[in-house]
Amino acid sequence: MKMSWLERFAKNIADVAGEAVRKDVMEGNEKLGSRPTPSQRARWIKGAMERLDALVDEETRKQIMISTCPHTYPRKRIEKLRKQYKQLGSIDKLLEIMYNDKSYGGTSYYDCPQRKGNTVYITKVPCNPKSHQKAQTELER
Repeated sequence: MKMSWLERFAKNIADVAGEAVRKDVMEGNEKLGSRPTPSQRARWIKGAMERLDALVDEETRKQIMISTCPHTYPRKRIEKLRKQYKQLGSIDKLLEIMYNDKSYGGTSYYDCPQRKGNTVYITKVPCNPKSHQKAQTELER
């Protein structure tokens, strides 16, 4: 069964930092109900991140957040990229194709990939790119 981001977050806190930290960080989550508004959810997450920051060191936070990240490349995209890379023979040419790919709601799924040395940096794109593009304020985004 697929876990929600919140379930992964709670599990990873317990796995990495222990049950007591999980309990403190997740405080108030049950009050959100099954359909919180975006602002209610954002306020709770902000508070949870502040509680997490206060309870664990930076390395522990990184371990929790990296394993919580819900963004995984779909297998089909990975296979497509692998095939393109083999044809091109160049990571830089592949990054150019990724940069110009606007197949994700009229925007790039990969959001400006950049290579620095042997590392490729990609910023996570919004889950609803059309609404994000139309947003007028930070609150709307």
